[in-house]
Amino acid sequence: MKISRKVSGSPGFSLLEVVVSLGVLAVAIPLALAGIVGSTNADLASRADSLAGSIVAVCLKEWSEAKGAKEEIGGDESGGVWSMGFASTGESCGKIEVNDYRSGCRKAGVVYLARVEEIPAEDASHARGILVSVEFPAMAAEAKRQRLEFFTRLP
Repeated sequence: MKISRKVSGSPGFSLLEVVVSLGVLAVAIPLALAGIVGSTNADLASRADSLAGSIVAVCLKEWSEAKGAKEEIGGDESGGVWSMGFASTGESCGKIEVNDYRSGCRKAGVVYLARVEEIPAEDASHARGILVSVEFPAMAAEAKRQRLEFFTRLP
């Protein structure tokens, strides 16, 4: 029986070439995925910057109507904080319960959360301070969300 041997210089990859290429892929793939995730977060932040003005306007309108009707919009125990959900287009998705606000909202279509908080007046004037926070992503827990905060005074 005759054993045939490969002639040196025959086509194929050496073990060293395969190990080096796998090492390059092990570094490149996680970097590529991190870049994709980072660009998604940047897109969400830039959309929040664009939509924040209209979200704040909707929140202040809802807050005024709720105060006039003596209702709460997803209020907590203190009655001075309200939370609402918003879609990626800036449309209101309605009130968000306190537990969903704190742990992260899993409601379909909710991308941004808005928190409206009444701050008591420090002086004798009747103007109330209102703090509106636009937060994203809505699915993250309260401590892990990014925020854009707006403060105003209303009579």
